[in-house]
Amino acid sequence: MAAEFQKYTFDYTTDFGTKVTIPVRIKNGSPYVPPNYRERATNALPCGQQFNFRPRRLVAKRLDSAGKPEQYSYVVNRDQISTVTKALVAQGFQCVDLVGEQWNNVFLELAGG
Repeated sequence: MAAEFQKYTFDYTTDFGTKVTIPVRIKNGSPYVPPNYRERATNALPCGQQFNFRPRRLVAKRLDSAGKPEQYSYVVNRDQISTVTKALVAQGFQCVDLVGEQWNNVFLELAGG
């Protein structure tokens, strides 16, 4: 059975300025892959790796050729929001939502660990 997702890594900067390399997956057949996503070896970083937060992301939605809804999520840094949104709209997405970071424990990040 073929893999359902392509696996990448992404150098992400949190809202607190911490830099971290995170694993990301994009569904096969995705019409867009951000240019700064790097392909990764299957076992390089597990997608289940635990972080103290969920990264900000753009959620792009549109109808496929059969009229069924499809949705893709793209992790982005703040300086990429406009560029990636424009690229997604150019690919035919009718709705692009920005979902902000979600932290499990902000104090740990502010305390440096």
